[in-house]
Amino acid sequence: MTDKAKVAKNTSYFTLALIFQKIITFAYFALIAKNFSPADLGKYYFAISFATIFNIFIDLGIANLATREGAKSFNYDSTRPQKILSNTLALRLFLALLTFAAAMIVSYLLGYSTVVRNLIFFALLATILDSFSLLFYSLIRGFHNLFFESLSAVIFPFLVLLGGFLLMRQGASIRWLIIPLVLASAVNCLFSGFLLRFRFRLKLKPALDFVYLKAFLIMALPFAGYAIIQRFYTYFDTVLLSILTDDHQVGIYQIPFKIINAFQFLPMALAASLYPFFSAEWKRHKENLSQPAVGLAPAENHLQKLQIGFQQSCRYLIIIALPVSLGIFTLARPLLLLFRPEYLEALLPLRWSIFSLIFIFLGFPVGALLNGCDRQKANTMIMLVVFLFSIVSNLIFIPWAEKTSGQGAIGASLTVLLASIFFFVLGWKYAMGLISINYKNFILTLSKTSLAAGLMTLLVMFLSEKIPLLVLILISGLAYGTGLLVLREVSWHEIRRFLRLFKNKDLA
Repeated sequence: MTDKAKVAKNTSYFTLALIFQKIITFAYFALIAKNFSPADLGKYYFAISFATIFNIFIDLGIANLATREGAKSFNYDSTRPQKILSNTLALRLFLALLTFAAAMIVSYLLGYSTVVRNLIFFALLATILDSFSLLFYSLIRGFHNLFFESLSAVIFPFLVLLGGFLLMRQGASIRWLIIPLVLASAVNCLFSGFLLRFRFRLKLKPALDFVYLKAFLIMALPFAGYAIIQRFYTYFDTVLLSILTDDHQVGIYQIPFKIINAFQFLPMALAASLYPFFSAEWKRHKENLSQPAVGLAPAENHLQKLQIGFQQSCRYLIIIALPVSLGIFTLARPLLLLFRPEYLEALLPLRWSIFSLIFIFLGFPVGALLNGCDRQKANTMIMLVVFLFSIVSNLIFIPWAEKTSGQGAIGASLTVLLASIFFFVLGWKYAMGLISINYKNFILTLSKTSLAAGLMTLLVMFLSEKIPLLVLILISGLAYGTGLLVLREVSWHEIRRFLRLFKNKDLA
């Protein structure tokens, strides 16, 4: 099988796995929200957020580097993956113990309740086990294999869903709901370790070569910087909300947070496909600049192909994100009633933050472009600036919202919207220093998409109290698609072409 065929096959596996993983994860979240109060939900997801933040100090960006370095040696040095594994495994064991102790000490110093500390304890166990699974799968990726990781991305969330469902059937309290997460993480860790040992013939034997490990960690620093900032940016608002308000507001905030997160599988999968394409075209473009050749034909102009690929990916994501945002804004009340009546308090936070989905979607191709064009340091600096902005914004808006409405979650949701806009604007400005796009076509797409989405919204408002929610969603989706076809914004050929994007075909 050619390298291109392997990439296409792996991308297909991973895309499909991401879709099922998001569906299962959100189904489990909905099940918990249906059976527990916002305060209990807040305790559960605060503990997971707290543990997830500390977990980054176990990885330090090593997993991404292990994939890259392992892949480099795949064809010519079979001993190098083993050396990477042995050294990183030893380091990870030490960091895991240190991080676990530090996190538990901090949880005591901050005065959390016994229930929350118990949840943090088990959440830390789960995240530590996940960090070892991540290391094992990162090395398996180096062997150009994503099948087993894709399989685990579906099976183990399903085990958590099944275990949680059975516990809820027995009337278990929220503190027991963390146990399926720990057990699934343990099984996944054993499964990935078993694969690495018996399928890929690497020994799970920790060993330290301080000279090699030092050089490896220096290479990992850029990965570590971005990973740490991104992890804090994603989860610190939940921790800050817990400190500034209470478990109830944390639980309310999880509704918009999880809904927004559930839709991100599509740009994530697309960005995974765009990144190697952008990297290849940028490299060819630089090689052409270094040659004395004159005048390239359009088909040979790699910068042009990169620009077209970027603009098309942004266009597709706008076409998807705009109706989703408008639809959720319009149907927010009946969607929240699917959980419990208490979660109607999340109505304003959801409506405030849902339009961040548009900017989050567009941020993925921008990030893929910057990384693919060797601007990863700029991407990291943008993430750092936005993270600092997010902290300041939360410190302003959470107390303001808590004081004026008793809903600190509104302030956190407003920050999500502002930070996503800020992140997109900074990234877009930097990206336009590398390429140029046709703004006329961009505005035309936005206009036609807005018109189709606006008509869909009017239809939803008219039918919202007359037909079941699921039927309404299907009808509105068909109406929106028909509108795009009538306005000639999309064609059947383009729909097929969009689906092929996930196999690295027809990107330009």
